[in-house]
Amino acid sequence: MLDNLFNLVQKGGPVMIIIILVSLAAFTLIIKKWLFLRKKMADPIFLERFFSRIGEKDFVSAKALCEERSSPIAEILAIGIDHREKEKERIRELIHEVILRELHSLEKHLSTIAVLAVILPILGLLGTVTGMISTFEVLSKVGTTDPAALAAGISEALLTTQAGLITALPTLLFHNFLSNKVDQITLDMEAALSRFLNLLE
Repeated sequence: MLDNLFNLVQKGGPVMIIIILVSLAAFTLIIKKWLFLRKKMADPIFLERFFSRIGEKDFVSAKALCEERSSPIAEILAIGIDHREKEKERIRELIHEVILRELHSLEKHLSTIAVLAVILPILGLLGTVTGMISTFEVLSKVGTTDPAALAAGISEALLTTQAGLITALPTLLFHNFLSNKVDQITLDMEAALSRFLNLLE
């Protein structure tokens, strides 16, 4: 496997090295982001236990449940309990401030992943252009018109485009997947807030 990678780098040139490094950076960020978001997702069991306590007006027990967790939903619900004596609109405003802060944290690195997904195919195209220029320069110096030699040179030059596209596609798909998770977490926070306020009536 290492031999194949070395041969790929050797044929693709310096641009291939950059593509490999950029793709490694992208997938490292993707893994870190997924692990981060997974901890932030709503826990249905926690929510049912929490709202059961709220329905019974057992705010102390409900607050204790929130303190056992480190999710954004638990945080906003704990804030809701602390300010439950205030008007609903004021509670909503306070919690929306927290949601906006959490949203900034949830979206962190997503723009970087998107940029890397765009850069990868461009790097691949750059590698192909520079590779073809080098191929034609060598052929012009040697003075050969052998189609086989020309085809071999172009084939090697196209390797970087292939590598750029192969790495860009999953990066783009994962970016979309992670963005959807952020949207879902945000919607879950809004839904939890609305349910909490309704139970205060």
